[in-house]
Amino acid sequence: LYLVAAVGICGVSWKGIWMEPFEEHFQPGQSVHYLIKGMRGGDVVADLTSAPDLKVSSKDPTILDVNVTDHMLIARKTGHTQVQISFDQITVLYAAYVMPAAKE
Repeated sequence: LYLVAAVGICGVSWKGIWMEPFEEHFQPGQSVHYLIKGMRGGDVVADLTSAPDLKVSSKDPTILDVNVTDHMLIARKTGHTQVQISFDQITVLYAAYVMPAAKE
């Protein structure tokens, strides 16, 4: 049964993948839970968050780190980086800014 499900995912032609939610601006110390969704033929949306072939990474983990086990983005320090998501033959980049906390 597991093998059939894995083959079904791998044999699908994906139209697109994306992260939900994706906030472009973060503050140091902020953690955000994410989901990765994909659209396949017939405009069917699937949750790919735990797919074995999914890769989610940060171009600079010292600014924004990715915890793939818990599906979290963790803002470490101020700066600009990109979050890269790859699945099947699709790669998506998101710009991410970690901004200092607003002074009151």
